[in-house]
Amino acid sequence: MIDTANPFYAKKQQLFEELGDHTIGALATCFDGKPYVRSVSCILQDEKIYFQSDRTMLKAIHIKETPFVSVCFQHVQVQGICKEIESPVHPCNKPFLQLFTAHYPRAAQRYSHMDNERVYQITPTRIETWRYIDGMPYQEMFDIDAKLYILKQYEI
Repeated sequence: MIDTANPFYAKKQQLFEELGDHTIGALATCFDGKPYVRSVSCILQDEKIYFQSDRTMLKAIHIKETPFVSVCFQHVQVQGICKEIESPVHPCNKPFLQLFTAHYPRAAQRYSHMDNERVYQITPTRIETWRYIDGMPYQEMFDIDAKLYILKQYEI
């Protein structure tokens, strides 16, 4: 049951509405104690982040070993757990593939049908962003597991 008195739910929904349904993100993984970052073409659906990749690429190997990732786009930093779903052309990924094709047609045409291509889903566990309210900077934080929303003015 959703606690309508808790601002967490409305603020999280507002954030995802503002972000829209696609963006380019910088995906960070960790492997063997070293950080790796690369760009990914993201689809945002149902308050989760999706991208596709060949499962033999380093990012996919890193995710299989350590599913904890971060992705940064626009003014948003997301920590979450990433998992491989299925081939982009699998029926379960139809909504993803429709949006991916609409926003990234060349990538969809070139890669989505390949045997090793997979969709990856990031389920956020923590989100941080910045807002300016009346010209003042605020840090906005979402702890997904605790259903906690914090808006804190940044002292300058």
